[in-house]
Amino acid sequence: MEDVKHLGGGVLAGGGLKSVFIKRVPLGSILSDEVERQDIPILLGKKLEDIKAAADGGAVATFQDGTSVSGDYLIGCDGVHSRTRQIIDPGFQGPAFTGLINSGGYTSGVEVPSEPVKE
Repeated sequence: MEDVKHLGGGVLAGGGLKSVFIKRVPLGSILSDEVERQDIPILLGKKLEDIKAAADGGAVATFQDGTSVSGDYLIGCDGVHSRTRQIIDPGFQGPAFTGLINSGGYTSGVEVPSEPVKE
């Protein structure tokens, strides 16, 4: 039998919660299906200019073409050179290589509850 070799370790979720990993493409499909189900418009080709907190606690995003949208949440998944990050944290010095490329894994035959489970 071969020896087991550990490549690394670390805590992926704290407070007794389990970490759940989902691939980008299925997550995008889940989100776009729900957006379509709720008849929420998707606007493509916009360039973010600014973000402000809304009076009701949500967010208002203004785009370079002068249009704006508001909502309960703003999800900034705009990459390593994120305009969202530049706006909400102007002191951020930019991306830096941390040595971590990716961490994750896959399994089958396991049901994952919709809410995090505390151990």
